Amino acid sequence: MLDLLYLAWNRLEFTKASMTALLANTNWSMVRTLWIYDDGSTDGTLEFLKTVKVVDPVTLELICPVKLERTNLRSPVAIMNHFVDRVEPKLFAKIDNDVIVPPCWLEECALVMGQNPKVDMLGIE
Repeated sequence: MLDLLYLAWNRLEFTKASMTALLANTNWSMVRTLWIYDDGSTDGTLEFLKTVKVVDPVTLELICPVKLERTNLRSPVAIMNHFVDRVEPKLFAKIDNDVIVPPCWLEECALVMGQNPKVDMLGIE
């Protein structure tokens, strides 16, 4: 089990395409929580992200610091630190809203990490 962090800020059309691919191409049985972070979108991105649904028993956490006036979470670095402090699984993934994940992306990444136990970070393109 792992947690996913999805970072978004504006770029509604990218976010729609990216989130649609993430929802369709992720093996949700491998995921504990999807954390969605929006850093103050003003173009409808946040409203779109509020409509995202995940399958049970995956938990969804939507964090929007501007709306919550949580000024300590106003940067990608701050949210990464916030996220890493709160995730329970040893593995997690970060997806930006301009990334289109392919089918089986999570299984392939897990396979590579499993075959290479000394690897502690994996990036895919």
